[in-house]
Amino acid sequence: MGIKDSALKISGSVLKKMVEKEQQKKPGCMGFLHQPKRPATLKKIK
Repeated sequence: MGIKDSALKISGSVLKKMVEKEQQKKPGCMGFLHQPKRPATLKKIK
């Protein structure tokens, strides 16, 4: 459990950083697909 929890924490912080980076680039972009150039994939997930 401990390993899984720490892995989740790490991935969570990495994801947060990536989202922050994406928000700095484009405020309208979610940033979680790392593919702002492909709006079709964004629409599918939402």
